[in-house]
Amino acid sequence: MDWFKNPTVNGNKVWNAGNDGSGSGLDADTLDGYHANGSNDRPYGHIPTIESDGVMEVGRYIDFHNDNNGKHDFSTRLQSTGNYGNEVNLPSASGTLALINDVNNYYWANVKISTSSSTTTSPTFSNVYLGNSLYLNTRGSNSIYNGPNDSANGVGGPLNNLVFSSWYGVSFTTSCAGLTYTNKNAVSINCRTG
Repeated sequence: MDWFKNPTVNGNKVWNAGNDGSGSGLDADTLDGYHANGSNDRPYGHIPTIESDGVMEVGRYIDFHNDNNGKHDFSTRLQSTGNYGNEVNLPSASGTLALINDVNNYYWANVKISTSSSTTTSPTFSNVYLGNSLYLNTRGSNSIYNGPNDSANGVGGPLNNLVFSSWYGVSFTTSCAGLTYTNKNAVSINCRTG
């Protein structure tokens, strides 16, 4: 045993408050061999930690598991697809945020939202799919969109400022039950022949 400048026991260094900690080579600063991730470290192969600025650096994706049976690689995966600096900002009010990407039923959460600087103006949406092949844009066989002309042109003339585009025809009916035109045409427009 040597208790002078670098004390050892049977040739092994004696650890103390002056030579342990980060960078010492001890496994005491790791968990199962993994170091905690700092804000300037590469996140792969590190344990995520919340830094003093409130940021947690993680890897390319996070897997969530609905159960603990180990039969599935993941139930839900939150994944990054590139170094684009994208941000996901959750609502500032309580509620549920649903991002739907169900390829089996062909639902896609690709709604573009534009907000006004005025707090009294509602957000505007574009490229919205309402289901049953109805779009709020100029694509698709059935859609509603802004027309090119701020005018009231007659049949056969240029499109006006609000356009209802139908593959074949447009029906107007009533939602009130038990009436003559409930779920029947009260007014019908043939969009092909006028």
